[in-house]
Amino acid sequence: MQDSYAETRGGVPVVSLRYVIGWFLALAFPVVLAATGSFGDGAMSVNSQVFLAIFGSAIFMWMFDIVPHFVPGLFIILSSVTLGIVPHKVILSGFSSISFVMALSFLGLGSSVMASALPDRLYSVLKRSLPASTTWRLSSLMMVGNFMTMTIPTVPGTGVRLDMLKAMLRHFDLKKSRERFLAVLQIMQGAQLLSPMFLSGSTLNFIVLSLLRAQEQFSFQWLGWVHAMLIFGACVLVGHIVLTWTVSRFIPKDKTSTPPSITFLETKGGLKLNDWIALGCFVIFCVGLLTSGLHKIYPAWLALLTLYILLLYNVLPQEDFRHKIPWESMILLGSLSGTLAALNYMNVDMHLGGKLAWLGSYMAVDFSRFLFVLAAVVWVVRLLVPFGITAIILSAIFVPVSYQQGVNAWCVAIAIMVLAQCWFLPYQSAEYRNIQEDFGREQDKYFLAYNAAMNIVRLFALYASLGYWGRLGLL
Repeated sequence: MQDSYAETRGGVPVVSLRYVIGWFLALAFPVVLAATGSFGDGAMSVNSQVFLAIFGSAIFMWMFDIVPHFVPGLFIILSSVTLGIVPHKVILSGFSSISFVMALSFLGLGSSVMASALPDRLYSVLKRSLPASTTWRLSSLMMVGNFMTMTIPTVPGTGVRLDMLKAMLRHFDLKKSRERFLAVLQIMQGAQLLSPMFLSGSTLNFIVLSLLRAQEQFSFQWLGWVHAMLIFGACVLVGHIVLTWTVSRFIPKDKTSTPPSITFLETKGGLKLNDWIALGCFVIFCVGLLTSGLHKIYPAWLALLTLYILLLYNVLPQEDFRHKIPWESMILLGSLSGTLAALNYMNVDMHLGGKLAWLGSYMAVDFSRFLFVLAAVVWVVRLLVPFGITAIILSAIFVPVSYQQGVNAWCVAIAIMVLAQCWFLPYQSAEYRNIQEDFGREQDKYFLAYNAAMNIVRLFALYASLGYWGRLGLL
């Protein structure tokens, strides 16, 4: 969350306008809802109306980013339990959900991989396998990033994978503008390009999973998720390669013709015991996924097994378990899943779907047209609201509508998440601002041109996936 008191005058914090407007709307929404009687036509019970007021206030807290992102979820739980409008078994069900167990297990595995020498070892293998040129060596950064995407979920706005890839630039001495541009590109896309393709790519993916009904959560575990996103992943990879080559051609050559000096720092010594255990857990999980049709063990329990092994052998120490796992995101995940269960329990989602029936008709009749309208809505919201909050709020609104219209909720939620990941201006991406501090602003115009084109590629990839989803029976 950005600092709500971002402005100071004479060393004294000054309340920002965003902070004032956010709190005003969060407090005024329940009052306006009660005064206008918008839902007081007898179609909803009193408890349902009260819960809707609580949920609306939480949405304004998320939208204006006036409190840490996990606090509104706690507000919903505390208010619902205190007022007795939702059974505690319903509102707290998210903390015992399949998606919660999967997220916790993957974060534990990711923390162990980050602490090991595995990423550097993987880079060393790629370095020996690829042609000896700076372009290929920089491309290997993205390959390492894609490997980490499979194992290390990241929280939007934080740079776990990004920081690890930046650290690997110690292997390079980049002097040319084109090489610096490629470095920024491979680091950024290695950290996030394929995050929608893997369930473990982002904590937001687990939040999307928690919004689905139980039977659908079983269908979209790690392997099922990847299977459904194959066409999307292929399209964005091809688009990235073509756009990288095209945009880099326009970067003027430096006056000096001195070839770059490339320094490779080898990781000293072999893998330690903890590194081997972390690698073994990753292999066990991957093999277990690929053979799940034989042993019938649910992927969530395989992930939990790896977490148990890591904790049992102290590969993931208690200190790292407490500090390296983003517990605030886990609270958000559990509270959101419970909130959606409460919306369903009280039939509030059905009433919200009725209010948005005009938009739902596009969704049911012509999904391709709905996707175009959805892209416009998401990109307008993203001008004001951060990526993670946009994806969460719009998914919480449109998933119930999709169920009411008989449309696959996963297709709607993943489309929202992919579109919310798009950004056009530097202020919309905390990760890019982080990169700018290291590489300067000289590559801005080239990267922003590439990024704008990639946003169109992502939208095209979603359209290309519609036919594939139809063949899978999702649409």
